[in-house]
Amino acid sequence: MRYLGLLFCLVLTGCPLSIDGPVAPPDPLPVSSDYCDKMCSHLVKLGCEEGSPVYNSDKPGPPDVPNYSCKDFCVEMETNGVLVNPKCVATVPECSLVEEYRHKDPETCVPK
Repeated sequence: MRYLGLLFCLVLTGCPLSIDGPVAPPDPLPVSSDYCDKMCSHLVKLGCEEGSPVYNSDKPGPPDVPNYSCKDFCVEMETNGVLVNPKCVATVPECSLVEEYRHKDPETCVPK
């Protein structure tokens, strides 16, 4: 019984006295389908795999047959808070640099 009291005191001292409400997620970046369209067109011109349609199992169509355009993928990812950074990727000079351009500052397209 003596240990139960000690355990109770330890639990109380380890718990915060006040509970804050849920933390709101950060506001998503504004999505511009114009940038997604420009990015995808540019990637197709360069012959980059990233510009090709992809298969999305949530969309109708036969398995493993691309059914989701680059633009639709870009807009959905950006809407869900995944930074595709279409503004900067639309200026990539070659396919091997796509990932590098995704990580540039979305406003200025310079390295962070």
